Amino acid sequence: MGIFDKFKTSSIKLENEKEAAAALILCCVAADGEISEEEVNTIIAIATSRKLFKFDNYNIIHKKALDVVRSNKGNISQVINMASSLISSQNKHGIFSVCCDLVFSDGTIADEEERVIEAIQQALAISPADTEKIIQVVMWKNSF
Repeated sequence: MGIFDKFKTSSIKLENEKEAAAALILCCVAADGEISEEEVNTIIAIATSRKLFKFDNYNIIHKKALDVVRSNKGNISQVINMASSLISSQNKHGIFSVCCDLVFSDGTIADEEERVIEAIQQALAISPADTEKIIQVVMWKNSF
């Protein structure tokens, strides 16, 4: 932690599991420093197909999560830790799987994406054995 880190934090906070899940997903696509319109459309398509977001206006949830990620720019680990604390144990593996799927969707993973996935894995307390299984399935899924 640098001496200025506490001054870089945002006053915008995540308030519930849905916002937290959206923030973790956004952290994955923001790992390269930017979020493209195509990535946003992919996130929305994936998220709106999940039970967690059913019956909600995902655009509102997404905007709040995006505000949190952007306001903490350069401190993605803080967003990951804040968001992970709001995720229920029953949703940790599913959210981690979606995050892995997003970063592996092009069949490769950049160093920064790998660091973000590792940080999410640790923050959500996903075991190494479960992580290996999830990554293997995601790699198979995205290999064709």
